[in-house]
Amino acid sequence: MVTDTASYTPEGAPVGFVSKAIALPHLGLVFASRGATVARWAFAEELEAFASFDAIVAGAAAALEEAHELSAFGGDFELALMGWSAARRRVELHTLASRDSADVPAFTLQHMQAYFAPMPEDEALRRIGLKVGRTFDVSRPAEKLRQVIELQRDTPAPFLSAAPDAPVGHTIGGAVVLTEVSEAGVTQQVIHRWPDEIGRPLEPVSPRPPQLRIVA
Repeated sequence: MVTDTASYTPEGAPVGFVSKAIALPHLGLVFASRGATVARWAFAEELEAFASFDAIVAGAAAALEEAHELSAFGGDFELALMGWSAARRRVELHTLASRDSADVPAFTLQHMQAYFAPMPEDEALRRIGLKVGRTFDVSRPAEKLRQVIELQRDTPAPFLSAAPDAPVGHTIGGAVVLTEVSEAGVTQQVIHRWPDEIGRPLEPVSPRPPQLRIVA
């Protein structure tokens, strides 16, 4: 898993840099969320009620939905969970959101091969060799995920992704944190830093020409 560290207001003003990938090593788990920054500690509290990553996969969706109904997370969110499954002897990635999407009901835990937020263009993923046909080449993960997050930095997205009318802008910044999960545990390291500053809008990798937006 690779994450950035930029924290910003709902209008997109950078207010600080924080750890977005929260490791729970005793559960063989790391999670990252989109939504209110303060919610990450509420997520940790809910997830630590389970005895293992496999138990989280089996029961966390219902627990998180109940907590959300009690306003535990400060609003809508998207959550990515990566951990070691002792039952299936593999690392797994699962996602969950508090809102319905086009084909997935809210609070449905999905087993994913890959998950990107924001989502770069398909052709860009093919150009760096991450997407091959309809599958993803996950060899050399550190190298390829570093390239992916540069694409994400260049991809405009809603500042609060779960809100349908959220302002759009560049959302990736600060530092790049690589988190790796294995049977042995969870490791994290900073593999890149951008020259971003609090209070200044995040700058994409390469300048983009002005685009005309048509709203019907």
